[in-house]
Order: sequence, then structure tokens, then C-alpha cells
Amino acid sequence: MRWGYSQVTSNGLKPPISDFRRSRLQAALDDLFHDDTPGCPAKFVDHASGWTYLQHQYPSHPAGRTRLLALVNDWCASDCEAAAMLIGAVPGGVIAGVNTYGVGQFIQPGYFVLPNTRLPFRIALGTSDAFGDGRSFDGYGLDVDIVLATRQDQSPESILALAERLLAER
Repeated sequence: MRWGYSQVTSNGLKPPISDFRRSRLQAALDDLFHDDTPGCPAKFVDHASGWTYLQHQYPSHPAGRTRLLALVNDWCASDCEAAAMLIGAVPGGVIAGVNTYGVGQFIQPGYFVLPNTRLPFRIALGTSDAFGDGRSFDGYGLDVDIVLATRQDQSPESILALAERLLAER
């Protein structure tokens, strides 16, 4: 991560650069070639959820008047997930459907070339916190306010009935 940050922040450097700057860039590059501690085991930290996906329900009395209904499915990914987060944050915004794809958590990609190899690679320079509590949605997708689990739930008639019900809840 540090090397990627160094690459981004030094992108506009023009020669000549100071000896101090050169030594800092070289030190960052040298850090890439250090061996890991032998026998260092991988660590996995799990945090159990306080509820299950089946318990997730749209509140019977929403906080505000429904202004916007967005439909998502498991093809909604990346920028679509960012849009779903924004729409869900709008007062009166409702997200309906099924969990999104789950690839929008790692954001602000940095594109680099590995030294002496000409191999391009991409690394995330940031993450998004959609739920506000540090939970990851990478690989799981974003939750929806109203689950449309079946084909019947996802039919145009059912979606129209849902929209009409939401509009009636003023």
C-alpha cells in the first residue's frame, strides 16, 4: 500500500529531485524486497452479525415520505453499488430487489507498473464503509430495504404495486 501511495504522490515529479526525496523513494522501493517473518501465520478475525439476512425487513413506518425507489439485483456492481448507497442515503429513498454483486467496497484504484518487470497492476487506494460500522460487503453485496426474492415479486405488476403502496405511505 505504501508503495502504491508513493507512486501516486510522486506522479508529477520532474527532475531534478532532491537527495532527500530520492532517498525516500528508494527506501519505499527497498521495502518491497524484504522477506516476511518465517512462520508468520495468517490471521482471520470474524465478527458475528446480530441479525440474519432473513430478518432484514423494510420498516412498517418509514422515517420519511418515499421519494425514490431503486431496483437492484445481483448484477448491480461497482458504480451501481455506489449509486445504490447514495440513493439509499436520500431521505425517503428505498432500495428493493436482492443483494448486489459485492465488488464496490474497494475504491479509488491506483494503476502502477512493477519495477523492472513492466507488469501492470492495480491496487485499491481506499475503501467504502456502506453500513457505517466497518462491515464488509465485498463478495456479499449490499442489503436492500425490501427483498424481492421470487420471480413473482420481481414482476412488473408486483413492482408497480410496491411503488403505489410506498406512495400511499405519506
